Amino acid sequence: MLDIVQECQEIPTGMCKRTVDYNVTGMPNFAGHDIIQDAELQLQTYAPLIQYGCSSKLKQFLCFVYFPKCDESVHDNIGPCRSLCLDVQKLCRPILNTFGFPWPGVLECTKFPLSNDQERNCMKGPVVQEEYSVDLDRGMIRRFPKPNLTTPRTTTSTQLAQSRRHYGGNIFNLLLNVLFRTIKRIIQDMKAKGL
Repeated sequence: MLDIVQECQEIPTGMCKRTVDYNVTGMPNFAGHDIIQDAELQLQTYAPLIQYGCSSKLKQFLCFVYFPKCDESVHDNIGPCRSLCLDVQKLCRPILNTFGFPWPGVLECTKFPLSNDQERNCMKGPVVQEEYSVDLDRGMIRRFPKPNLTTPRTTTSTQLAQSRRHYGGNIFNLLLNVLFRTIKRIIQDMKAKGL
């Protein structure tokens, strides 16, 4: 349960401003941030996962967590429903686990309400049937997104330095970015070969 929202604030320009259908948010958010700028910074750490495209619902889910809808009439924030979290987690957790990363604690689905009720409101997100395939050899559910980026075949030291600056020197973000680009290249190559 969140602390009482002090006042609603405008959602900053960026991904969430374009993703959600509301304009105001309240702090603290569901990730524990009291300041919008802190929420923006942490949200950027998910850029490689968003770019990878493990779930078409990921952006909206993250926006509901980091910039929840502010409802001044009840002095509360409205975040994601548990069903939305579980949908995203089902497709994105295996990707993180493949590279040795756990599902982030701030996105733990049990902290979100099951559904709207008299005590808590939540947002279910888009009703979209996710595309995925089952890898029977590995017993995994995998989603293969359409590649939307052209990626270089080699990474130079200059590109790595630029990536480090872009991702704020955070090695976790840099590694995720490199790993997801490598996976995308492999998938593109497999599709080009008809595999």
